[in-house]
Amino acid sequence: MKKFENKEAALASQNFDPSAVVITGVPEHHLEAVKGFINLCVGHDAVNPEFNPDYTNYDQYKYEAIHDMGSPSGAGFSYVVYDIRGAGSGVGARLVSEDSEAAEHIAEIFHEDYKAMKVYDRSAIDKIQK
Repeated sequence: MKKFENKEAALASQNFDPSAVVITGVPEHHLEAVKGFINLCVGHDAVNPEFNPDYTNYDQYKYEAIHDMGSPSGAGFSYVVYDIRGAGSGVGARLVSEDSEAAEHIAEIFHEDYKAMKVYDRSAIDKIQK
């Protein structure tokens, strides 16, 4: 696991500039979620550079940051870590870490990206479309 002072340092370690990403063909109300997901993928690579999850290995633990959603507006959005034992997964290899410390570190420095990706208010679509 590698630790970083902040999100920007983690992304820079991967030579990634989020402002250079161009996304087309996605509804406007999903753009921030897509950007958040991309940042999280790159952030997981930075923090877990040697970890390659093997879903055929039932003995390898895989950790994901799980969030308590609170209200739909994101108030109370907080995180908890849990581990998955076995080949099954609710997330997939991109957003798992080698240990709980790595998952917690990513959840802390990429908090806003997780929030952008996970918190969604469908009633806001009506406001955008009007």
